[in-house]
Amino acid sequence: MTDTMATPAATQRELPAAGATEDASRLRATALAVSEARLSRLVAAGPAVFYACRPDGDFGATWISPNVTPLMGYTPEDFTTDSGFWAGHIHLPDK
Repeated sequence: MTDTMATPAATQRELPAAGATEDASRLRATALAVSEARLSRLVAAGPAVFYACRPDGDFGATWISPNVTPLMGYTPEDFTTDSGFWAGHIHLPDK
């Protein structure tokens, strides 16, 4: 005789406890923070300046790596607050 109240095997598995889900989420967040910190150190320590800019219009810088200061003497804010800053500092024969 079969039990009509029986639960299919696939749904008999126990759901993870709320604490386990929160622990996994916390571990992912920690791993992401560690990865971001590692990337930041690599970008800041390298000999190249990385940047992002608007894809159209004046193509102004939206982000620039912090190592621009020791390499070029300008702060990232110099580039990001004035969209013409970069173009205004190109050596004339290089324009």
